[in-house]
Amino acid sequence: MNPVFDVVIAGAGPGGCAAALSLKSHAPQLRICLVDHAEDTGSQIGEAASPQLRPLLEQLGLWQAFQIERHKPVYRSRAAWGGPHAEGVEFFEFPLTEGWTLDRAAFNRFMLHAAEDVVDHRARGQIALIRRGPDGLWQLGSDTGVPLARARVVIDATGRAAAICRLLGARAQRHDRLIAYYISAESRPESEPGVLLETCAEGWWYTAEMPDARRVVAFMGDADLTRKDMGLGDVHFREMLDDTRHIHHVIAPGTIMFPTPHPAASQVMQADLPATILPVGDAAACFDPIAGSGIIKALRGGIFASYAIADHLLKSQPAALGQYHAFRRREWDSYLSTWRKYYAHERQFPHSRFWQRRQTP
Repeated sequence: MNPVFDVVIAGAGPGGCAAALSLKSHAPQLRICLVDHAEDTGSQIGEAASPQLRPLLEQLGLWQAFQIERHKPVYRSRAAWGGPHAEGVEFFEFPLTEGWTLDRAAFNRFMLHAAEDVVDHRARGQIALIRRGPDGLWQLGSDTGVPLARARVVIDATGRAAAICRLLGARAQRHDRLIAYYISAESRPESEPGVLLETCAEGWWYTAEMPDARRVVAFMGDADLTRKDMGLGDVHFREMLDDTRHIHHVIAPGTIMFPTPHPAASQVMQADLPATILPVGDAAACFDPIAGSGIIKALRGGIFASYAIADHLLKSQPAALGQYHAFRRREWDSYLSTWRKYYAHERQFPHSRFWQRRQTP
């Protein structure tokens, strides 16, 4: 018979790892299983993290260790958004004092190694089966038919795929059709470090400098407005990049460009889930990259989910899990309100379908 745990966490990204660390910190008696199929959970896309990262890592007991990592601090962010000039701006939600551009692969490994030290068991495999048994426990099986675990509560931290939620029939409600095409490029030595944004008629550009003197460069547009095969060719990508006022000036000449597509649409998981299935991070909701809050959302969601689970399992508080689900719905509503205000600032392209979609009431 497969083992019984209090909590099974599906997915070893930042949200799932934060949930594991937070649970073991304030509810060490709970038995936790972390299930993940990948050796390396890291996306290669860089991400700007706001100053809110520090208090969350402090809460998880990871701040000192994080400082040893080679993530690049950011003291200034610039954006040509709403006008032709690149000016200093605040983060989407929080004023910029000191933030970071994260090497996502390295950060994900950092979180996983910390979580592995505290969980009771780590199972390797992709969850392909979940059902509630006659004893009320969730039964989980792998894609090879091997039973993985039974649990009282399951956290879905499988990212945008939301594998657990989808196996139970839940679906994400998509808000837009945004897609990112990104490259890794060498940064010009004389270019100003940090994050730079720039709008264009077809969407907007993003670049952030990484610790190794390279840059992540991404174009954000709507999938149906790029090419019918959902691919933006390297020639077209270079032509569009050459037309930018600011972005192309921070990239070293001679960069070979093979843009890689990456889904970036905003979406939220349906609310009608069993109370003991808790999506966190991108499984709960995906935010527009302009928010710069993917990591923050994942860590915060993992921590809040751990509080709700501990209250439910240890204090017999029946409303605790419902409060978590209400929290993620409020978070989505707040995000949408800020998203609309941010896109409303850009009025340079009144005939653009991309911008019209985001500015039509």
